[in-house]
Amino acid sequence: MKKFLWIVVISLLSFSNAYAECISGNCTNGKGIMAWPNGDVYIGEWKDGKTHGVGTLTWSYGAKYVGEWKDGKTHGLGKMTWYNGKFWEGTWKNGSQDMTKTFLASEKKVTKIFWDNSIPISKKKYVYDHNTSLKKLIKKKTPTTLKKLKFFKETENKTYTGKEGLPWYCKGCKKYKTISYDSYIFYAHFEGGNKIRILVNTKFKFKKAEKLALRYATLMGQLPSLLNNIKGISTITIHPGKRRSFASGKNIVIYPQSDIHELEKTLIHEAAHAAVDHLLVNDPDWKAAVDADGKYITKYARTNQFEDSAETIIFWVALRCVDSTSKQTKNRILKSIPNRIKHLDKLNLNSYPRECKN
Repeated sequence: MKKFLWIVVISLLSFSNAYAECISGNCTNGKGIMAWPNGDVYIGEWKDGKTHGVGTLTWSYGAKYVGEWKDGKTHGLGKMTWYNGKFWEGTWKNGSQDMTKTFLASEKKVTKIFWDNSIPISKKKYVYDHNTSLKKLIKKKTPTTLKKLKFFKETENKTYTGKEGLPWYCKGCKKYKTISYDSYIFYAHFEGGNKIRILVNTKFKFKKAEKLALRYATLMGQLPSLLNNIKGISTITIHPGKRRSFASGKNIVIYPQSDIHELEKTLIHEAAHAAVDHLLVNDPDWKAAVDADGKYITKYARTNQFEDSAETIIFWVALRCVDSTSKQTKNRILKSIPNRIKHLDKLNLNSYPRECKN
């Protein structure tokens, strides 16, 4: 049976230095200490404003990388230790484990996590057809970490090029078209120094564009802190038309005529990829929880370990953070994936400004 090894990817390129502070030394060229608002800290060598040389990055949730860096990425010999004490030690190349090199384990047995993606999806059991089964997860009265929204400028001459959302009515469509457009540029500032750029297509009138930018900036700030740290989400783009909202890399593309209930789940799903994937798919205990549950929460969760973790987070939020989720739905979630839920509860994930109760 064919097996696949998940390769860890670590890069400071996903960290926004705009709101980080060099609290000691030289964080441009030399040795210095950089601290981020969320509690992450890097101590080590720098070149041209990037981690380069030898250094230690400690994440606020307890993980740590000690070793060599090049151009902002792990490169050379290094050791990654997760919050639970598990670690991988060896050679790194451009931010990823170099599996062609010899392992350098010394203190403990090296942890290798295999996810078997050879099992046909049709043979994987699931609970819900789609996360649309859940009711509204975010209400207007939900607190937000948004501090202010600032208009920057209006672009001209088709400044931006990007993917266009798939038609809402087309279930079998998979190919995205490329479009060019101009935008009103806004910047949303959040507690802790986080910032997101919001691009609103100029086909909207300015007042409408401003309202839309505020609407979705507020929504981002209403996500639990474990998701709204926004390290992995840099831009929200808003277009007219009834098409499907989607995410591409660090960007989320929104069509306001789409159902807002679907949008909030898209935001949670994509933010989970950016903020939580690395916590889960490299954790042997999470792998054991997935195996013990023996089923997936949605059809889409069956795709691979990454989509499973993101879909699971949506249902964890519904279970622990949304009082209006029905008792029947909560019981079904707990009965279907009890081991995943128990694992997430043990992590004590930061839910601010929400009140998430185990």
